[in-house]
Amino acid sequence: ALVISSAATVFIMPISNMLIPRLSSYFSLDDISGFKRSIRMLLNIASLVYIPAAMGIAAMSRITLYNFAGRNYTIAYIPIIIIMIATSLFVGSVILASGIKSVRKTRIFLLSSGLALLTNLIFSIVLIPRFSIIGASIAYSSMTVVNFIVIYVYAKKFKISNYDIKTIGKIWGSSLVMFSILFYLQSIFSYSIPLEILYILLGIIIYTLELKLFRIIKPDERDFILT
Repeated sequence: ALVISSAATVFIMPISNMLIPRLSSYFSLDDISGFKRSIRMLLNIASLVYIPAAMGIAAMSRITLYNFAGRNYTIAYIPIIIIMIATSLFVGSVILASGIKSVRKTRIFLLSSGLALLTNLIFSIVLIPRFSIIGASIAYSSMTVVNFIVIYVYAKKFKISNYDIKTIGKIWGSSLVMFSILFYLQSIFSYSIPLEILYILLGIIIYTLELKLFRIIKPDERDFILT
């Protein structure tokens, strides 16, 4: 489950890698408005890319496990969904962390990492004996939650955080619609690789249509991506 869920980070790492030089240039020029505007757009872009990808993986986890691992492993779809939801809710930590790095306040990552690992250890000891793989997924997800909380607190302190709640809400709504449709279809039809491919294509089509319908991508964000 962790291998599949960790693969979703591929969608967000390029955004993280391109952030620091651009944000550092704003910081060095003392362009606070440009810095915060970039943070807002990048939070939207990260959500735009990661949330539907993660929810798509969550929706397809059951059929994927059945097709490639076998019937006995399909129960792992539950922890995958738990982890995907957790990482989607707190995907902004990647952007905020890059913002903090760009202003050279990196010591807090020792705190966030330490607390995240400690939380994972405690939750693992408490939950895994009782809930097995589901407990492990909750313990793993707790690291994401704690890491985000620490980073968010310091991002607010350094005036880096700049969430666009309306846009991210639209992204979540669109992603959940896609997730619900794909998950429901799997309860009707049998599992097969051709159907899985069709579901993936359907998910892409649904989300693309929702992007246009709800006008989620703003012109300045599109220009930001292209430049």
